[in-house]
Amino acid sequence: MMPGSTLHRVAARICSRKTLERVVEPTIADFQKEFASASATDLLRRTWILLSGYSAILKVIAICAGSISVASDAERRTLTRALTWSLALIAGLTGLLILPPLYGFDDAIRGWYAAATIVPQAVPLAIPIGFAFGLAFGLSGRPAMTTAKVMLLGALTASVLSFGILAWAMPAGNQAFREMAFHELRTNQGTIAKPRKAYNEMTLSELRDEVARLSANGERSRARQYAFRFHFRFSLAAATLALAGFLLAAPVDHRGLRGLAASFACFAYWALIFLGESGSRLGYLTAPLGAWLPNIALIGSALLIASSRLSGPPRAAHGPT
Repeated sequence: MMPGSTLHRVAARICSRKTLERVVEPTIADFQKEFASASATDLLRRTWILLSGYSAILKVIAICAGSISVASDAERRTLTRALTWSLALIAGLTGLLILPPLYGFDDAIRGWYAAATIVPQAVPLAIPIGFAFGLAFGLSGRPAMTTAKVMLLGALTASVLSFGILAWAMPAGNQAFREMAFHELRTNQGTIAKPRKAYNEMTLSELRDEVARLSANGERSRARQYAFRFHFRFSLAAATLALAGFLLAAPVDHRGLRGLAASFACFAYWALIFLGESGSRLGYLTAPLGAWLPNIALIGSALLIASSRLSGPPRAAHGPT
C-alpha cells in the first residue's frame, strides 16, 4: 500500500471537500510520486521523503481540525448542554472532595481559608471526571465532527488548567493546610515535630531534586516513588483529554450507554493508576511508563476504535476549512 492512504481517509473526515481536492490530495499525490521514484535501496532518502511528506499532510489536517465553525443551532445547543453539565459536575465533585479533609479535624480549621487550601487538591480530580460525565450526558447522539473538535479543544484547555493547578497551586495549598493542621495539633497537644513535605506538597523541581538525592544515596525504591509522582502530575493533567478522546471515539449513540462508557473509562483509569504505581514501585515499569499507563491505554483504545471506523467509507466533511 502506498504511503498516505490512511491520512487521506483521516483528512476526508476532517477537512472540507474543497480543501481535500485542492490541497490534501495534490500533496499526497506529489508525496507518493516522489516516494515511488526514489530508489528502494536508498533508505535514507526514502525515510526523509516519508517524514517530510507526512509532516506536510499532518500540517494541513491540523489546520482543518483547528478551524471550528459551529454552523447550526442544534450544535450550539449540544455544546452548551455539555458545557453546563461539565461545569455543574466539576463544581459538585469539588465540593464533595473537599469535605473529608475538612471534617477530619476540629472546628478550628473548617473555615473558608482551610477549604480554599484544599480546593487545588480536589479540582484536578474533579475536572476529568466531571468533564467525562458532562460529555456523556450532554451529547444525546454520535457527535458531529465540529462538535467533537470543540469538545477536544475544551478538554485540552481543561488539561492545561489542571497542569497549572497540579504544578503550582496544589503544592502551595497542601502545604498551607498542613501548616494549619500542625499549628492546631501543637496548640492542643504540646510540642509536635513539624512534618516534612510529602509528595503532594512538593513542587516539580523539589520532586526532581528528591529523586536525584535518593538515587545518589542508593535508595532506588523510594526514588522510583518520587519519580512516579513527578510524572503523574503531567499524566493526571492530561486525563481530561484522554477520557474525552475515548468517549468521543466510543461507538455509542445513546446517552445512557455513553454514561456507562464514562463510568467504565473513569474506573479503568483509576485501576490503571494503581497498577502503574505498583509496577513502578516494584521496578517492573519505569516511572514515566507507570504514570502514563492510564492515558496510554485510553488513547490507544480510542485510536483503535477510530481506525476501525476509518476503514469504512468516509462521511461527508463538516464545515469550512
